[in-house]
Amino acid sequence: MITLLANEFAKRANLEVHVIVYGRESPTNYVLSEKVTVHRPAFRFDNRMRLISTIRRLNYLRRIIKQGRYDALLSFGDRWNNFVMLACLGLHARVFLSDRSSPVLDIGWFQTLLRRLLYPRAAGLLAQTSQARDMAREHKLNDRICIVPNPVVRQQLVNESGRENIVLSVGRMVATKNYDCLIRIFASLNANNWRLIIVGDDAQGQKHRSVLEDLAGRLHVFDRVEFAGQQFDVQPFYDRAKIFAFTSSSEGFPNVVAEALASGLPVVSYDCVAGPSDLIRSGENGYLVKVFDEQEFGKKLAQLMVYADKRIEMSIAARESVAHLSVERVASRILGFVEGREQI
Repeated sequence: MITLLANEFAKRANLEVHVIVYGRESPTNYVLSEKVTVHRPAFRFDNRMRLISTIRRLNYLRRIIKQGRYDALLSFGDRWNNFVMLACLGLHARVFLSDRSSPVLDIGWFQTLLRRLLYPRAAGLLAQTSQARDMAREHKLNDRICIVPNPVVRQQLVNESGRENIVLSVGRMVATKNYDCLIRIFASLNANNWRLIIVGDDAQGQKHRSVLEDLAGRLHVFDRVEFAGQQFDVQPFYDRAKIFAFTSSSEGFPNVVAEALASGLPVVSYDCVAGPSDLIRSGENGYLVKVFDEQEFGKKLAQLMVYADKRIEMSIAARESVAHLSVERVASRILGFVEGREQI
């Protein structure tokens, strides 16, 4: 999201854009415009001297912010937002914060305490979803909160005739994605001419892939379930599939759901906190299902598999439903909020 927004901001007249990298590592996985100035620490984060390295990072961030005298700072993270706010103490910087995880995520008592002390000092909060906004208001984190969903780049639509009988799911193999549920649901359907493809691999040290492969074998669908692993370009998978399935039980903002809709895929999703309900209009561009209701989830998947006319109708609606998530519109909304023009 930072890369997309920075490149879009750089297109705007009289707007100077900087990206400050300050985490433990500073990889460059995405291309930034030549007009964007990137700041990186000149020293490596040494985890053996974690406290000293953290203090050095804090001082580095504070120095860059102080020297830049920026009109506004956008900070993306949850624990990281506290770090930025600490670096800005006494600098009179206008900081706008955005949490990137589920609003119900437990970040620990210390980080929660820092959040309640520091977030009210920010110039505003950018909430990814309506649920995140409501919870921020409930906890009185800030008086100025604006809903700013993640942008999505719409691709050229592939017609139904160019697609395959594939149910697609994309995401890291972690417990909250509930791929075991999805495999059980798929195995329960009478859909021998359909395949399930899961894009993503083990993450956070949870090592789910081998367990999921064993499950597919025990349910006799191993030959119809493809584990595609980590992919740096997911778009070809969106273009091949006809349906997108999302069984996550906790989200900040489900980027893959937005990407699937933008690619013309009707989505069957658990109605988890938070995000799916902001993107999916149940019965129009997909279906929302109560979390862990595998029977109902399977029923909705089966309907889309059988009724091509409904699937195509939803595909058209899916594309239209995320028009407001274009990079241009999201960037303009953020700038409007920062400049005080956007309604809270």
